[in-house]
Amino acid sequence: KPDLLRGLAWFAAHCDQFDVLCILRGGGSRTDLAWFDDRDLAFAVAQHPLKILVGIGHERDNTLLDEIACIREATPSLAIARVVSTITHNAKSARLAASQIVDSAHRACSDARLGCQSLWAISQRLAANACHQSRLVLSQDRQLLLHQSLQAIKDAKLRVEQLATPLHERPPLLVERARTMLKECLATIMGLDPHRILAL
Repeated sequence: KPDLLRGLAWFAAHCDQFDVLCILRGGGSRTDLAWFDDRDLAFAVAQHPLKILVGIGHERDNTLLDEIACIREATPSLAIARVVSTITHNAKSARLAASQIVDSAHRACSDARLGCQSLWAISQRLAANACHQSRLVLSQDRQLLLHQSLQAIKDAKLRVEQLATPLHERPPLLVERARTMLKECLATIMGLDPHRILAL
């Protein structure tokens, strides 16, 4: 019993490293199994942080530990078979889960590739459309700029012609105006001529 209690205490101190604790004892007389009905041992098993699986004696044997343990099997052989079956089942479940994770990862990668290809195609179409629109805008701007430039040249030429016309016409106008003034002055002078005044 002291060795078993020390063992239970050690496993309790290191419980984070184990999933289950097995207490196994082969068959024997009732007196050989009587110490499994010990009060201190029962408390240690009941308060233990690990799940405890017991397989003590023959199928007809029944001890206090059989009543308080988390899992009970009638014999050590059945207890070991249960452990092996549980490990095998968990291993299969783990392999199945790993396979499902791998399949999911493959599908996710495939979907991601398809998504990237779709985004690439969309981006190419958008870029092509943007380039086409830019070419149209540039062509329209070019036409507008050419039209505005030609109109500006035409307007400038017209203004130059308008400014040049008075320069050509101005000398004759000045000469005619001077001739008129000269005639008026001559008439005034003639009207003041003494001979003409005396002749009257």
